[in-house]
Amino acid sequence: MRKFLLSLLAVAAFTFANAQACIADTAYTSIGAGVYPLPDTTGGQDPTLGINKGAYQNCNFDFTFTAVVPDSLTVQGQLVALTSIELKSIVFKDAPVGGNVVMTGVENYMCDPANCLWVGGTIGCVKIEGTVTAPPGQYYAFIGTEVISPAIPVPLPLEFPNSTLAPGEYVLTVLAEPTGGCATGVNDLESNFSATKASPNPFNGTTTISFESKENLVADFKVFNLLGKMMHAEQVDVLNGENNIDFDGSDLSAGIYIYSIGQGSDIVTERLVVNQ
Repeated sequence: MRKFLLSLLAVAAFTFANAQACIADTAYTSIGAGVYPLPDTTGGQDPTLGINKGAYQNCNFDFTFTAVVPDSLTVQGQLVALTSIELKSIVFKDAPVGGNVVMTGVENYMCDPANCLWVGGTIGCVKIEGTVTAPPGQYYAFIGTEVISPAIPVPLPLEFPNSTLAPGEYVLTVLAEPTGGCATGVNDLESNFSATKASPNPFNGTTTISFESKENLVADFKVFNLLGKMMHAEQVDVLNGENNIDFDGSDLSAGIYIYSIGQGSDIVTERLVVNQ
């Protein structure tokens, strides 16, 4: 259940003394223009959407958005050339509509290119990184940009998510500081499942996915493309200890996919790469 805070000084304090530049995920260029991952429209059930990575209070957190910038944009029903788009803010609020701003400011992110301005027809990225100081809860992210076009006399504000171009939500889930310390992996702390790996990967035809479970149960194994479309789903019997799933991906086109193993909201994810 989402926890809406009435007051909060800051969600995160970020330090970039030794920060690494972000790397855009070029796999998204084949999909088309947009901010990726796309906003979540499934309430956290699709691992390819939204801020699909949890954060812990007083621990470091990082997340990268990839921006595939078009060379044109539809404004008031007309297609106009796009000169550039500039990131102006990343704002976290305590509610999806009408919430209080709990984090914003250029000190909270870094870009490639460094000026956070992308020319039309290019690809770039934005990386959030730092130590989370917010109490446990769920925080809604809004990405504010300005579009420059020769057909528009002034910069056009454009926010993501939005109901027209990118419906859904970006939700950052903050959990209490782990008793095992920040070095403990998020998936290891939250999940019955861990140590998931596909071999071979990349593959053509079949691959074996290995993982460990803390108990006996029935889990869902799913494969999604980068648009969030489910390409495969099955239920598997899982034993306490090491498990293997033989996956036949011969019907999949070459590209990058996300597979998930889990039960309900207890899900771990990794990538699959299918070769020609």
